[in-house]
Amino acid sequence: MGKQTLIVVHLFLVINFKKSEIMKKFILYSFLLFGLSIFSQNQSTLNISETEKQEMISQLEEMKTSFYSKVKSKYSHNMGESDKNELVQLYADFNKEWDSKINSFSRKYNTEPKVIVTFFNNEESKMNCKH
Repeated sequence: MGKQTLIVVHLFLVINFKKSEIMKKFILYSFLLFGLSIFSQNQSTLNISETEKQEMISQLEEMKTSFYSKVKSKYSHNMGESDKNELVQLYADFNKEWDSKINSFSRKYNTEPKVIVTFFNNEESKMNCKH
């Protein structure tokens, strides 16, 4: 073989090796991105029956309504400092109970708490539009 033939063969091997490495990396990253996109789509879905959805919405709505009813009934008059402190405590208790309920739904349906909250807010806004 001549010198030119060896140079051409050497360049061919180097270029093809780099192309195959680039293709391997491209394919690897493509599968990685595909997997991440599938994972993120599965995380945001809430696969529960209509009955369970209604039960969850009802429980959360009942908690919210009960809290606002307590606030309205107790604090419709001018508030003193002790009333304000009691209101802060009432809100703190409600917030703990709300977070606990959201977290229990999250565990029950194997999803993130923010998915439950988003679902509830979407359903609540649909209900408010119907009224």
